[in-house]
Amino acid sequence: MSQNFAAPGIVGHLVRKISTDTFYACMQCGVCSAGCPAYSLVSNIFNIRKLIIQVQTDGEGFERDDVIYACTTCNLCGRRCPRQVQTVDFIRGIRQLIAETGFLPSTYRNVLFSIRTFGNPWSEEREKRILWVNEFDIPIYRKGIDYLLYTCCTNVFDSNRKKTLIALSRLLKKAGVSFGVIGKEENCCGESIRKIGGEKDFQTLVKRNSNILKGIGAKKIITVSPHCHYTFKYEYPSLGDDVEIIHYTEFLVSLIREGRLVLKIPFPKRVSYHDPCYLGRNSKIYDAPRNLIQEIPGVQLIELSKNRESSLCCGGGGGGIWMGGNNIKLSNVRIEDAIQMKADLLASACPYCLKMLEYSNQIIGNKLIVMDVAELVNEAC
Repeated sequence: MSQNFAAPGIVGHLVRKISTDTFYACMQCGVCSAGCPAYSLVSNIFNIRKLIIQVQTDGEGFERDDVIYACTTCNLCGRRCPRQVQTVDFIRGIRQLIAETGFLPSTYRNVLFSIRTFGNPWSEEREKRILWVNEFDIPIYRKGIDYLLYTCCTNVFDSNRKKTLIALSRLLKKAGVSFGVIGKEENCCGESIRKIGGEKDFQTLVKRNSNILKGIGAKKIITVSPHCHYTFKYEYPSLGDDVEIIHYTEFLVSLIREGRLVLKIPFPKRVSYHDPCYLGRNSKIYDAPRNLIQEIPGVQLIELSKNRESSLCCGGGGGGIWMGGNNIKLSNVRIEDAIQMKADLLASACPYCLKMLEYSNQIIGNKLIVMDVAELVNEAC
């Protein structure tokens, strides 16, 4: 990819018009680019520090799609910035302008078309969303049910990731949890759509999903994907403070502590855990998945070299899940890191991360087991 979106200076002018004061706080210290995985491991064409100064000074070259879409929005730069410059919002603003002018890469245009047509980014018919529901006797959410399980499009339509939903549903049933799903009317949460620049489509989803959730009276929502979790909790203000958003890892920990789930089957493996960017760095949930893994008899938790706040992105965020290509380099590094740590199994708690890691594991020769934390817990229950 090397397409230019607009004449030099035009995008920069538009971005400066919509950028907040925090953007101008950038002092060009280079902390952002020094730690950026997209710059160091994927594409040295993309340099967030250089990109900011190019936009500020009407510089040329940043309009290329292999620059603007290299960022995975992992937000490592934002967390490390001494001036708290909102770099992810800056990238999103540029992409939004590109989307509005119609120069979006064809892959992303297809994703947006799918969202508008089917309510999911994977071009799958809505009716397929409830096939697993029927097979495993999962109730449709109605009045009187305590929890809504928000399944995530990737988990529903990807055969490998459907294992997460099956494992989690079995755990909830074993614990006697009253839960249900929306069914075929469930839509994409829109987090990744927003990050590729589809702001109008995102706002449409916010209204549509908020109305659905209010209409069915859902007050307690268990999220499976960290992307759903983040966007419902921080980008859906219309849901209100009376709606509780809880990631499944936190919920399973509470069930174990209440004695409703007992993990008794030994699993004598060395397990490493990959922190998803949107669960860890962006939502500050680090301990819950680790606590679950350590509750399993026989498991030895082996930390990867980069973990928690400093965790390396899998490459799937910010639209990377649909682009593939060079972003696979990031998930390759994670697999190689786990192998070097002599782990038997690499676990995570995000469908995007798991898809990327599974693919890299295949490339490297399936030297590891790759599983969702829910699958791992279900094995021991």
